[in-house]
Amino acid sequence: MRAFEACTLPKAQFTHAAHVRAAWWYLQHYPLGDAIDRFRATLQAYAASLGASGKYHETITIAWL
Repeated sequence: MRAFEACTLPKAQFTHAAHVRAAWWYLQHYPLGDAIDRFRATLQAYAASLGASGKYHETITIAWL
């Protein structure tokens, strides 16, 4: 989680399973609203750090959380 939040996690390690685990981690540590806000911000920053800002999809992210 530290590497994900710091945007230093190698792209190859951010698999679909890692994506789901990260979402689950936020849901386990924060109330739903805060988990959504924090996961959204981190996921958007991480995607931007990879040059993939356009891959973030708000509706899908919220629906899965």
